[in-house]
Amino acid sequence: MAHSTPPIVEMRGIVKRFPGVIANAGVDFDLRPGEIHALLGENGAGKTTLMNVLYGLYHPDAGEIRLRNRPVRFASARDAIQQGLGMVHQHFMLVQPFTVAENMVLGERSPREPFIERTATVHRRLRNLSNQYGLSVHPEAEVWTLSVGEQQRVEILKALYRGAEVLILDEPTAVLTPQEVDDLLRVLRRLTDDGKSIVFISHKLGEVLAISDRITVLRDGTVIDTVVARSTDQKSLARMMVGREVLLEVPKGPARPGEVLLKVEALRALNDRGLVAVDNVSLEVRRGEILGIAGVAGNGQLELEEALVGLRHVVGGAVYLGSHNVTNAAPHTLGAYGMGHVPSDRYGRGLLPDFSVAENLVLERFDQQPFTRHGRLCWA
Repeated sequence: MAHSTPPIVEMRGIVKRFPGVIANAGVDFDLRPGEIHALLGENGAGKTTLMNVLYGLYHPDAGEIRLRNRPVRFASARDAIQQGLGMVHQHFMLVQPFTVAENMVLGERSPREPFIERTATVHRRLRNLSNQYGLSVHPEAEVWTLSVGEQQRVEILKALYRGAEVLILDEPTAVLTPQEVDDLLRVLRRLTDDGKSIVFISHKLGEVLAISDRITVLRDGTVIDTVVARSTDQKSLARMMVGREVLLEVPKGPARPGEVLLKVEALRALNDRGLVAVDNVSLEVRRGEILGIAGVAGNGQLELEEALVGLRHVVGGAVYLGSHNVTNAAPHTLGAYGMGHVPSDRYGRGLLPDFSVAENLVLERFDQQPFTRHGRLCWA
């Protein structure tokens, strides 16, 4: 990609305000054809807001957007999609009961336009895109049965299906295993080799350096600098992100684990199709210890997680918390024994987005003192 290549996207002086907050304070950003341009910054730096402005989800309070050297002002995301933009949000925008193919065509036409594309045509286009870019997924699979990594593939395919030439990825590696991250980076390179342009939103320094051509660092809604990826390093990027020197590695002494707190014996559980997903798994977790479980999505990690926390029925084996046999115990009971759970899909299964922070915090203890009295919540 030559530096003389004119940008496909230009954003100049973008300002976006919310009550009491300036999310973007006169931001300049551009994207060249065939480029991966990373937007780097801490949470709240204004990265996602800027791309939501580009994608038509927010209207800028000031500034100009140019696409292919022509000024544009998108009234909605539909306008952006029709102009060749696609966005994969950090929290996926898929209809869970629908199939992959149904999600592809959902909203592709306005209600006044007839839908005439046959199912076989949709499947053929989807398979062609899957094979072209290495995004394997079954067209007839219902989305709710897919892992988080597989759902991300569906989101990318949906954008490509709709003709995206500019692809915005918001924190795409936040929910992926290391193997899935490597797979995703390979897919992105295949996309840019095919002429696509990609905005990669992240705060992970190593991945940004590995995949990006250029990097723009945002802090408090302001551009700190735009640099060529091969000419910088993690230390410099971290300093730009936070405004001070950052210790990238924290010394860790040898672990001294204590007694066994969690013990799993020959655990067996089925997936949502009734097939064996976890077969004869045994493990122990001791006090003061971190036990990692690795694997590519779809190989039983989700089912193991859910079986351990009471969200999936155990059909064989046993789970112990200390001296207590908690096999198939309810999540509420496990919580009383000291087990916590942070699901991989935190937005969809771990939180109620319409509730306040305080309401989310008391969800598991709403029936206990001091949060309730005579069956009613105590807000004071």
